[in-house]
This record gives sequence, C-alpha cells and structure tokens, in this order.
Amino acid sequence: MAFWKKTKKDEESVSGARPGDAAGAVRLAPEEPKEVKKDASASFAQARKITGVLNGSHLTEKTTAAGEKGVYVFRVRAGANKIMVRQAVEQEYGVGVTAVRMINTKEKARVRGRIVGWKPGFKKAMVALKEGQKIEIQ
Repeated sequence: MAFWKKTKKDEESVSGARPGDAAGAVRLAPEEPKEVKKDASASFAQARKITGVLNGSHLTEKTTAAGEKGVYVFRVRAGANKIMVRQAVEQEYGVGVTAVRMINTKEKARVRGRIVGWKPGFKKAMVALKEGQKIEIQ
C-alpha cells in the first residue's frame, strides 16, 4: 500500500480535524483549569522544608557575648534564606525574631607539612530576638 492512500483508521483520526490542520492531527477540546486545593499537605511540605534548616548553634566566645544581647548564631543549611531561618527559629524555640543576618564563611586551607587539606566553608545566621526573650542553647 502506498503512503498516499488513506486507510479507514487514518480517516477516523482525521475526522476531528479542521480544514487546514496537518494530516493525522486530532483537535482536542480545551481542558478546564484544575482547581488548586490548599490543604494540610501544603503546610506539611512547608514544615518539612523548615525542619532541616538549622544544623545547630555556633558557639564561640564572640557568639556567647552576643547571646547576652539577644543575638544568637546558628549554622544553617547552604540553601537557606532569611525567611526560612526566621520561621525555623520561631517554630523550634517558640520565640519572636526581629532580624536575621546571613553569613557565608569561606573554606580554609589547612597545611600539615607538605599535605594541604581544606576545611569546608559553611553558612551561618545571626538571629536577633524580641526584647526579653531568650533561647537556652547547649
């Protein structure tokens, strides 16, 4: 059978086509937009995103002195932003956050004789709390 001859199957598929459409094209009815439902699964996804933000507190002499003034320093995951850190601290410790500052620390070279290694960099967040609120960090 030559390619220019139409079969019964080809005619059925073309029947829904309009004049000027490509051969074999089937025109479908436009789909109605799906209704977006806001339910507990969306809040669960948001909570799941927030739970892995804080990697732990960053304790040094400088950060303990800042803690007395209401500013606490946390190591956070690399993809975290200020909004995620604010929500994570408020959810984890039940305090009000007034400001968040983010810092990316660079990786550092560590040399032992002829061997050069690298200490990986990390991201940290300085979180300022509302007046009179404190966090107990171990």
